Amino acid sequence: MKITGGRPVSIFDDYAVMCIIGKSALIFKKDDSGWIQETALTGSGDAYYDRLFGKSVSIDGDYIIVGASTDYGNRTLPGSAYIYQKLETGWVNKVNIVPGNGGDDDRFGNSVSISGSWAIVGAPYFNNQAGAAYIFKKDGDNWVETDTLSASLSYDTQYVYFGKSVSISGDYAIVSAYQDAYIFKRVGDHWYEETILTDENSSFFANQVAISGNYILLNASGQDNDGNYSNYAYIYQFDGSNWLKQTKLIPDDITQNDYFGSQLSLSNDYAIFSSTDNDIGEAAYIFKRTGDDWNELVKLMSSDSNRKISFANSVAISEKYAIVATGSSTHETYIYHAPFDDRNSRTIKPLPPTNGQILPSSCIAVPYSENQAFSIIPDSGYKIFDVKVDEKSVGTVSSYTFYNITDNHIISASFVLSDAVFVTENGKNVLPDDISNSSIKAYGDYLIIGSGYYNSGDGIAYILKRNDMDWVIQSTLLPDGGPDLFTDYKDQFGYSVSIEENYAVVGAAYDDNNIGGCPGSVYVYKREDNTWSQQTKLTLPNGTLYDNFGWKVAVFGDHIIAATAESNKSNVYYFKRNGEYWVLQNQALHFSEYVTDLFLTENYAFVSMTKEGYVYIYELQNENWIEIDRLRSPDYQEYDYFGSSLAVFNDYVFVGATRGDSNQADTGAVYVYKKGTYRWVYQEKLVAKDAEQYDQFGNALAIASTRSGDYLFVGARSDNFDFLENTGSVYSFKFDGNNWVEQSKLIISDGKEYEMLGTSIFTSDQYAFVFKDKDPMMFDYAESAIYSYVYPFNGQSADEAPQFYQESSDIEMQTHGNTEITVSDANGGILTICAESSNETIIPNAFISLSGSGSNIYSINTRSDMPQVLSMTFFQTSTHYGDISIHVMITDATGLTATQSFSVRVEPYQCLDCNDDNKDCTRFDIAAAGDYFLILKPDGTVWGWGNNYFGQLGNGFFDFYLGNVNPSHSSHWLQVQNLSDVVAISASSHNLALRSDGSVWSWGFNNRGQLGNGNNTDQNIPVQVINLTDVIDIACGYFHSLAIK
Repeated sequence: MKITGGRPVSIFDDYAVMCIIGKSALIFKKDDSGWIQETALTGSGDAYYDRLFGKSVSIDGDYIIVGASTDYGNRTLPGSAYIYQKLETGWVNKVNIVPGNGGDDDRFGNSVSISGSWAIVGAPYFNNQAGAAYIFKKDGDNWVETDTLSASLSYDTQYVYFGKSVSISGDYAIVSAYQDAYIFKRVGDHWYEETILTDENSSFFANQVAISGNYILLNASGQDNDGNYSNYAYIYQFDGSNWLKQTKLIPDDITQNDYFGSQLSLSNDYAIFSSTDNDIGEAAYIFKRTGDDWNELVKLMSSDSNRKISFANSVAISEKYAIVATGSSTHETYIYHAPFDDRNSRTIKPLPPTNGQILPSSCIAVPYSENQAFSIIPDSGYKIFDVKVDEKSVGTVSSYTFYNITDNHIISASFVLSDAVFVTENGKNVLPDDISNSSIKAYGDYLIIGSGYYNSGDGIAYILKRNDMDWVIQSTLLPDGGPDLFTDYKDQFGYSVSIEENYAVVGAAYDDNNIGGCPGSVYVYKREDNTWSQQTKLTLPNGTLYDNFGWKVAVFGDHIIAATAESNKSNVYYFKRNGEYWVLQNQALHFSEYVTDLFLTENYAFVSMTKEGYVYIYELQNENWIEIDRLRSPDYQEYDYFGSSLAVFNDYVFVGATRGDSNQADTGAVYVYKKGTYRWVYQEKLVAKDAEQYDQFGNALAIASTRSGDYLFVGARSDNFDFLENTGSVYSFKFDGNNWVEQSKLIISDGKEYEMLGTSIFTSDQYAFVFKDKDPMMFDYAESAIYSYVYPFNGQSADEAPQFYQESSDIEMQTHGNTEITVSDANGGILTICAESSNETIIPNAFISLSGSGSNIYSINTRSDMPQVLSMTFFQTSTHYGDISIHVMITDATGLTATQSFSVRVEPYQCLDCNDDNKDCTRFDIAAAGDYFLILKPDGTVWGWGNNYFGQLGNGFFDFYLGNVNPSHSSHWLQVQNLSDVVAISASSHNLALRSDGSVWSWGFNNRGQLGNGNNTDQNIPVQVINLTDVIDIACGYFHSLAIK
């Protein structure tokens, strides 16, 4: 509805206040005919002093406060505020309040808020713009100043505009300041500072603030998203002790130059924001809280296309109405009724996926309360990983239908390669949390990890030993005598590392060696039994101040090579062991660019340089390293980073190029070379099947040779997954005798952005150990951690199929049954178990749960020849009985299968003591409602499973749960709380339960009042229907309920 009103605006119940600044505050009341103006409030009547009358306004109950920030007070123009009360005769001015310590141009009244018997007024220009806020309390017919609030932070002393925005609700008040928001709590008749909200990422944090009950809303002006000037808003929630940041709000369609949140309002479960959009005009966005989630409800825009830049100049919201005021000279104001949309449709937006489709693929408008179906289709070679509706997972469904659409929605889907392998549960942090930006090398069962940035650059290194699938720290390496204390640079001990058999080498590229600068050094450690001790420290006898010796290191047998990094060039030096000494040989290899990586074998040294795009190969001949070949990719381009990683295996050399091209630019590639008679010959180029730009495919390489074949593992640490950036992945390739063929892709299914799985990879025995390390550019070093994920890759021969055993071949059950199955895999690996019913009328597949997963399909990572026991639970439908079979198939990573079946006899429920006349032997029922189920058990309790968005499961939560309340609690069915002695149930989007005493209880969806409890708020715990007794039967419709007495 559009009326002639003004700005700013405020609303409470059926009253709305709209100000025409400098003139009046208009009061409108809603009746059956619409919004009718009741009166116009004015200030002192002096046009000069009233020129900012109506600068701010707030209404609560029978009181309205209007700010006049340049009104006359007992000082020269400090400003004032007018408080009006609604009496039987109309709205009357009760008092004009001014600050007790006001001064010239304090702009007292710039912001106002009122709640019950308390009012708060901001004066942001008080005391050289330090600002202040004043609290007033109702005392009879007067309003008395009780407190003067100010900023307490030491830097908030001038030009912080404390009080630019204020809000009060109950016993809490919030006041904005430059970059801060102060929260005050009332104790008795006075207000005290409780906490300060800040955000270091925002340029103009909390310019506008609002509080309502346990929630705070504030903006973060100047914080970028997709454009330089798009902004966020934040919701904070009070948990009983602290105000915690709950979520960040931003519209789906925000673009550059959208000033989102410049005006805002909050009321219980609703929030409204204004946004300036240079492309299509200003808009207002409404968000609604459901449980702990705040979701965009609707975008409001002016119906007058000629007024693009004046809409949403001021906004206000309540549970029933939203007001959007324009800045036009005609004072047009729009009032929206719940659900706050004057349009007759809602929008559903599919996010465009990669490697598949969502159809329809474009954003579509759906008539209110209608249905809309979508299909999810993977590309060839891919499978569905997850489908999300409004950012909540609905599983791997191939179709999804929105029913009775009353809100806007978003649907998204992610796809993975059909042979993708998930390494979710076995990630383990292998080092203390303060280690990051590390260099990692491995040999056999030993791993060395160095961190040159540890302790502000002193550095540290750790040697770990494999214990089955775990890594255990065996030694912590530090230079004998500790780091230098008086140096120009920190040593950065651990900047580079290498390990082989009984020797470990650690580079300290910034060691000053007591001569100043950073000539660098290399430390050698020797293992005796399980102890690693420093054997020697290597330096260059003629080293210069900035050699950075120890930039890269490699050790093999009796040989060590170590590189410098000086003035955009590198030299590589060779040391040979003579007894207990390592002797520098009279040879250095000289390069015109920095060395990227070193790799050393018995007779060959490999030196890569990504800037030049070469890998140099040297052969040891008569104690001299002779260059015998240079490798370069056949499709070389500058900045491909050819030589990013190296791996050598028998006669093969693998070279990573993290910006090499595949089907598109800069995805990453790996080049394979094989040793010929005189040189290494190019064989093939490896790229990922699902390559995307900037994946950094080839950043790490590892080789393994097993009885079932040879494997190559390739890291792609910047690969994106499930709409998350830089989660990382690892690809496995197997040699088929001629080529290296992609086998599978390792992914962390619960990965997080910028955690970069595949930063390093090593193989040992039949396992690949895949490491992730948070990107130091995105996280503080103190937050980083190094995780090891285990992937058993060893394949099986044809006669080594997986095995399993089910203890009992015949099961009899009433209502539900359970059993255990034992599975094993001779060589270890991923097993997938699928259980299916021969008759879904009696036991549907959806009613079978493996190992508490809530699904009849389950995958498990097994260890070689080590059986694992899984539970299986199944439920019958309520009215069908008989003999059926449960068929179980397990499939290993190579596709080999094993099957077994067992019989289940499902019988009608009988009480344990049917001679007891007081026991109801027939009380059992099931109610299905599309995406969730309810079961009435014979003991009179009710249990549920499935979608819980509206609280349908009655467990005290609003959220999606498939058989478990959260990962740490019991799985399968959930008991409905506070409900017993039930004799009948019914389900739709809400539920009814009839108890034996004739009372009816309801819970779930309630937007039309179908729960019969006097309101339209969704309920997640059963409540009794009001004024309804002696009921004998019940039924649920979608928006209504029926009962027979």
